[in-house]
Amino acid sequence: YFINISFIIYYMGNTLKVLRSVFILILFSLLSNCSTSTNENFVLATYRGGEVRLNEYVDHYLLSTKRKPDEMPTEDNLIDIVSEKAISKIAILEAQNRELIDSPNFLKKLNHSQKKILFYRYMRQEIINAVITDSLVRRFYTDYSPQYNMKYILRPFIEKSKQEFIQSQKDTIDFIYEMLQNGYSFAELAKRYSQDMVSNKKGGDIGFLVKESIGDEIIRSVMDTLSDYSYSAPFLGVAGHYILYKGEKREVNIPLFKDVKDRIWQTLYRTRRHYIKEKAKLRFDQLSSHYNYDVHEITIKRISNELKIQPKRDPFKYENLSIDVLNEPVATFIEDTLYIRDIYADKKKRPTDKFDFRLRLNALAQEKLFALHARELDIHKENEVIDELQNIYDSQLRNELYHQEVKIKADNKIELISDEEIKQLSRFELRRLHLDIEKDFRQLLEAEMKEKFKLEIIDHQMENALQIALRKKKLQNMEMVSK
Repeated sequence: YFINISFIIYYMGNTLKVLRSVFILILFSLLSNCSTSTNENFVLATYRGGEVRLNEYVDHYLLSTKRKPDEMPTEDNLIDIVSEKAISKIAILEAQNRELIDSPNFLKKLNHSQKKILFYRYMRQEIINAVITDSLVRRFYTDYSPQYNMKYILRPFIEKSKQEFIQSQKDTIDFIYEMLQNGYSFAELAKRYSQDMVSNKKGGDIGFLVKESIGDEIIRSVMDTLSDYSYSAPFLGVAGHYILYKGEKREVNIPLFKDVKDRIWQTLYRTRRHYIKEKAKLRFDQLSSHYNYDVHEITIKRISNELKIQPKRDPFKYENLSIDVLNEPVATFIEDTLYIRDIYADKKKRPTDKFDFRLRLNALAQEKLFALHARELDIHKENEVIDELQNIYDSQLRNELYHQEVKIKADNKIELISDEEIKQLSRFELRRLHLDIEKDFRQLLEAEMKEKFKLEIIDHQMENALQIALRKKKLQNMEMVSK
């Protein structure tokens, strides 16, 4: 049967691409038929309270080796994956047995993570989808060809820029425009004066573009008015002062919509963020009174007054805030309170002045309020969200077990080392020591859980599982080559 199929395929089609596609389809059909009787979702491991099945092993193996075509399934790899899956499930049971669901640390992290999930889901459904509509994606695709080689010179400013700086940027762009009118090269002026760090080294070149790939509506409008190989007068856009150049026009082959739909969406999301931000702010303003949102301006003013006492030290920097101030509420609304410490909880996003403080406060308040509104809209009852929330619950519960049995115990053991011994270690050596101690506690915990829950790998099913994984791996490799 295989010989006949190969003979037929050999004489079908005229290109390697057709041959490859046909062969994959036939092989997929054959593998499906061949594995119908054996490819049941049988059990590969058992433990007291649960099991690990074939599909969990195969899915994990294929995902982890997707970019590794030569990494074929082995018995050792199977045991490692199945054991890891089992331990992950057992850890949840062990955490429940220890009643860690009542741990304040767990409850705090769980609450925070669940609100994040609801916020992101709300943003996608209520805000982002209202900006990046299906009709916009279609319009982008409709205008896929022709494309124009666009360049620009940019003198940017940001929301908190002082008026003097904004005016100086306008004066500079006007000066550049005069030089263009006097015959200077656009590319040379872009290299010299444009402050867009990505394009200035390329003479302001931002590539061949579809008009809708430009996020700024003003730039799109100016682009429409320009003739080929001409530049605009200076104009004010979202990011600052611009001069736009419209260059070569080219026709391109238009791919199938299904092949570029996701890429178009990502481009629109990246370039329309300012519209998303504006819509989110408008929604927040509309909902604020509904949730009794109130900023404690007196607290912010009290921090600001420190500038009068110590003018050289910005009171909004984290290191300049006292413990008492950090524990003060800065905003309240139904069912929740924001504290000063929340504004500084993320080390990478800590504000350094009053303007940044306001931005961070607004961002956190928006997260919390949108999460509340998501529940009011029953978004938390959607099947996908339920699964996501359950995964978060399991993950946080498992993390709490390892936090108490690994992280805390490792920290305590490190504290027993004398100061003199610590001083003799470099930062790297100390970190390495910490990781080694954590590894020891982790291995001890997992060995205890395996014994306690009677983890057992089903040996007689290994060969079947490896054969099925091998067949699917070969098919995955062929699909990757085809793509």
